[in-house]
Amino acid sequence: MAELSESTIPPEGWGRGEADYLRSVRAACRALALGIISAGDFHTQMFSTIDRGLTRAWGEGMAECGLALDEMTPEERERLNQELTPRLQRIDPLSDFIVRSRGRGVALSAAISERLRLWANDYRGVRTIAAAMACGNRKKQWVRGPTKEPCRSCAGFANRVYRYSVWLQHNALPQNRALCCNGYRCMCRLADTNLPMTKGAFPAGLMCG
Repeated sequence: MAELSESTIPPEGWGRGEADYLRSVRAACRALALGIISAGDFHTQMFSTIDRGLTRAWGEGMAECGLALDEMTPEERERLNQELTPRLQRIDPLSDFIVRSRGRGVALSAAISERLRLWANDYRGVRTIAAAMACGNRKKQWVRGPTKEPCRSCAGFANRVYRYSVWLQHNALPQNRALCCNGYRCMCRLADTNLPMTKGAFPAGLMCG
């Protein structure tokens, strides 16, 4: 089987944690596709990668507000578990897809790479949720990424300013699967700002999930 596409390598500017996370996920997928490991071993390896990696992402989010991972509140612990659960549940469907697709060569490589792009954003998305909970009163401006054709959510939120807690309340966070783009290749971010908050009600209608 051909190597998995290098398009799954993290974009420039990604931190070490998210780069390590994607490499670990990619390595497990490649090993299963080549028959180096069994489906059971794949599940064990992915479970560890997701649990360890996204917990690390949560810690990085808390660190943005000067908090350590061991200072997590019960509410934050519960939210982290809520973020981990659906991702852990996607391990077996991914495993089944890879096993069924063995032997397709380049076609399999491209198909897995497409799926890994979705997994790649999980790290950054979880880190953003952690920061939003830890820094709830901080003002954040939606900065649109360099995507050529942004989705309705990303285009509509561009330059709006709300408290972190408000963005979180509406699940309107970059790389979130509730966005109209499902977070797929989302390159938007929330930036600290001194600009006044956007007037009026939050445009919840811009969300699709």
